[in-house]
Amino acid sequence: MKPILVIGDSITDRYIYGRVTGIANEDPVLRFRPDGRVEEKTGGALFVRDALREYSSADIFFYSISYSTIIRYVDSFYKRNIVIIDPINVGLPIYSNLLPILEEHPSTIIVWDDERVNSVLLENLVSSLYQYWLNEKPTIIVDSINSFWKDSFVSFRKISSDEKSLMEHDCEGPLINEIITSSKEVVLSRKSGSSKTFPVPTIQYPIDTIGAGDIFLAMFTASLHAGSTDEDAIQLAIKYSAKSVMHQGCYIPPLED
Repeated sequence: MKPILVIGDSITDRYIYGRVTGIANEDPVLRFRPDGRVEEKTGGALFVRDALREYSSADIFFYSISYSTIIRYVDSFYKRNIVIIDPINVGLPIYSNLLPILEEHPSTIIVWDDERVNSVLLENLVSSLYQYWLNEKPTIIVDSINSFWKDSFVSFRKISSDEKSLMEHDCEGPLINEIITSSKEVVLSRKSGSSKTFPVPTIQYPIDTIGAGDIFLAMFTASLHAGSTDEDAIQLAIKYSAKSVMHQGCYIPPLED
């Protein structure tokens, strides 16, 4: 099986646990008392890479375009994020690191575009990768709100329904095959004009939705890469992303037999 390449942001999620003890007198903000427990987990495109290693037997390569840390203050009792600090500390990508990966000729490329770097430059990079191979073109799956990703080389774009509403007026030209996700349904809109809706199971008491979209992306890609149809891949992706919201933080549900 040919390898999969993930391109995107290296994010570290740092969880600081404690308890909310009330409202500060001087400012209308929550008063938080850390209990000394701190955890770090991979996030962003790194989390997608880790999930793919769980769900696919293919070699998974990763190319980082930025580096940052997101700090999440978590109430230990309610297991909810209280405050999220998301500074965009960007490191410059090292393009020479991409050359050994290209020699492996990945047949599927995921682009996780969180707009932490110049997205136009990222689009140009991926377009160049697509043109790198003359015969076998890779399947390119983009997770991005940006409308300039071209249908000439993008196979699928995954966005949430909220992101879709933000970009409606920016979309021009031929449609890309789009997978639009929400808590109630997933809609597959094809370039041909056809579409299909897939229901999402109701989760009575979700713990944390962080990373659910990334689990969806990883399972969809792994299934598609293994030869599943796009519809079967979406149904599996829904199943595993629904499992992920029952756990704190970026959680990878184990692969079932």
